[in-house]
Amino acid sequence: MMNGAKDSFMSKRAKRDNETTTRIAREIVDAEVVNREAKTQRLRQARLAREAAEPAMGSRKNKRNAPSKDSKEQSADQARRRPVNAVAGRRSK
Repeated sequence: MMNGAKDSFMSKRAKRDNETTTRIAREIVDAEVVNREAKTQRLRQARLAREAAEPAMGSRKNKRNAPSKDSKEQSADQARRRPVNAVAGRRSK
């Protein structure tokens, strides 16, 4: 809000315009808050419904991230087969 010193030098029209601008800005911000909260609630409900249905289908997350025994063995074989770079003493790609 305006402080007393500035307020006393403003015309009635300027004060009215400032109050109108403030009111409209607050209405816009309040509407955005309501819309954001509604969207958050809608997304939360969709996520909870998806998570409730997920165990029935099986969790893909653990299967996708966990390497199989075969891939671990293949990685070890590939590391052993790479030639050693004689200059740097490191394995080349």
